[in-house]
Amino acid sequence: MIDSVTGERVQVHLDPEQGPFVYVVGAEDCKRLEYLLDAEYFVPYLKVKSPDLSLPVAWIYSFGSIADPRKLQALLDGI
Repeated sequence: MIDSVTGERVQVHLDPEQGPFVYVVGAEDCKRLEYLLDAEYFVPYLKVKSPDLSLPVAWIYSFGSIADPRKLQALLDGI
């Protein structure tokens, strides 16, 4: 998945306590990602606004500590 605002590939990051997460900036990208996660892949996630002030309005999607980051990245790469 390419973020339409930043033009960069959406990459899975790892937090040692919370597990895998991704940053998404574009509102349309968020809608598309949420539709696919909810309706097609049935992947649970938590969406929160990014506290990072150096980014434009960005959202963080956290997937929990049991999610497989490689499978998540493969899913995102297919979008």
